[in-house]
Amino acid sequence: MSERAFSTELIGMEAWFDGHPVGIIDDIVADLSSGEIKFLLLTKAEGLSAKHKTATDGRRIVEIRGIDVISGRAVLSLLFP
Repeated sequence: MSERAFSTELIGMEAWFDGHPVGIIDDIVADLSSGEIKFLLLTKAEGLSAKHKTATDGRRIVEIRGIDVISGRAVLSLLFP
Protein backbone atom coordinates (compact mmCIF):
# COMPACT_ATOMS: atom_id res chain seq x y z
CA MET A 1 0.00 0.00 0.00
CA SER A 2 1.32 3.39 -0.93
CA GLU A 3 1.98 5.97 1.76
CA ARG A 4 1.95 9.75 1.56
CA ALA A 5 5.19 11.63 2.04
CA PHE A 6 6.38 15.22 2.17
CA SER A 7 9.21 16.17 -0.16
CA THR A 8 11.48 16.60 2.86
CA GLU A 9 10.81 12.96 3.74
CA LEU A 10 11.73 11.83 0.23
CA ILE A 11 15.14 13.51 0.29
CA GLY A 12 17.67 10.89 1.39
CA MET A 13 15.30 8.00 0.69
CA GLU A 14 16.51 5.03 -1.32
CA ALA A 15 14.93 4.94 -4.80
CA TRP A 16 13.94 1.61 -6.35
CA PHE A 17 12.96 0.62 -9.87
CA ASP A 18 11.98 -2.80 -11.17
CA GLY A 19 12.81 -4.44 -7.83
CA HIS A 20 16.34 -2.98 -7.59
CA PRO A 21 17.83 0.04 -5.81
CA VAL A 22 18.85 2.76 -8.30
CA GLY A 23 20.13 5.53 -6.03
CA ILE A 24 19.40 7.97 -3.23
CA ILE A 25 17.00 10.88 -3.77
CA ASP A 26 19.01 14.08 -3.39
CA ASP A 27 16.60 16.66 -4.81
CA ILE A 28 13.18 16.97 -6.46
CA VAL A 29 12.01 19.09 -9.41
CA ALA A 30 8.25 19.68 -9.50
CA ASP A 31 5.83 21.53 -11.73
CA LEU A 32 4.64 24.30 -9.41
CA SER A 33 1.32 24.79 -11.18
CA SER A 34 0.27 21.13 -10.84
CA GLY A 35 2.45 20.01 -7.93
CA GLU A 36 3.53 16.99 -9.99
CA ILE A 37 7.08 15.69 -9.51
CA LYS A 38 8.84 15.77 -12.89
CA PHE A 39 12.45 14.87 -12.11
CA LEU A 40 14.51 13.41 -9.30
CA LEU A 41 18.20 14.01 -8.82
CA LEU A 42 19.87 10.85 -7.55
CA THR A 43 23.22 10.25 -5.93
CA LYS A 44 24.89 6.83 -5.87
CA ALA A 45 22.86 6.11 -9.03
CA GLU A 46 23.41 2.68 -10.55
CA GLY A 47 21.71 0.57 -13.19
CA LEU A 48 20.08 3.46 -15.07
CA SER A 49 20.12 3.74 -18.85
CA ALA A 50 22.21 6.30 -20.71
CA LYS A 51 18.96 8.17 -21.47
CA HIS A 52 19.17 9.66 -17.97
CA LYS A 53 21.43 12.70 -18.03
CA THR A 54 24.12 13.45 -15.50
CA ALA A 55 24.28 16.92 -13.91
CA THR A 56 27.62 18.74 -13.73
CA ASP A 57 27.90 17.75 -10.07
CA GLY A 58 27.56 14.03 -10.90
CA ARG A 59 23.95 13.53 -9.82
CA ARG A 60 21.73 11.61 -12.24
CA ILE A 61 18.64 13.43 -13.53
CA VAL A 62 15.77 10.96 -13.70
CA GLU A 63 12.46 11.85 -15.37
CA ILE A 64 9.64 9.99 -13.66
CA ARG A 65 6.01 9.16 -14.37
CA GLY A 66 5.19 8.51 -10.75
CA ILE A 67 6.51 7.62 -7.33
CA ASP A 68 5.08 5.53 -4.51
CA VAL A 69 6.44 5.19 -0.99
CA ILE A 70 6.21 1.56 0.03
CA SER A 71 7.80 0.21 3.22
CA GLY A 72 10.07 3.25 3.51
CA ARG A 73 11.33 3.00 -0.07
CA ALA A 74 10.61 5.29 -3.00
CA VAL A 75 9.39 3.03 -5.80
CA LEU A 76 9.70 4.81 -9.13
CA SER A 77 7.81 4.58 -12.37
CA LEU A 78 10.38 5.87 -14.86
CA LEU A 79 9.75 7.58 -18.16
CA PHE A 80 12.94 5.93 -19.52
CA PRO A 81 13.89 2.62 -17.84
